[in-house]
Amino acid sequence: MPRLIHSEVLVAESVALREEDVGRIGEYLKPWVRELVEGMVPRDDVGGIGTQLLERSVRVEEELKTQ
Repeated sequence: MPRLIHSEVLVAESVALREEDVGRIGEYLKPWVRELVEGMVPRDDVGGIGTQLLERSVRVEEELKTQ
């Protein structure tokens, strides 16, 4: 039975989970976690300015090596 400690922290007895249970929990959380990560990690467009700048800097580096 869960019990209250210091009127804020709830302590429950530990429960053993089977591999099947863990898999079901993961499937339940996967869409939420994916949405959370997509919001946190910026993605550059494939043809975006970031890619263009990277390609240009590589060309400049190659040109400087040949000089």
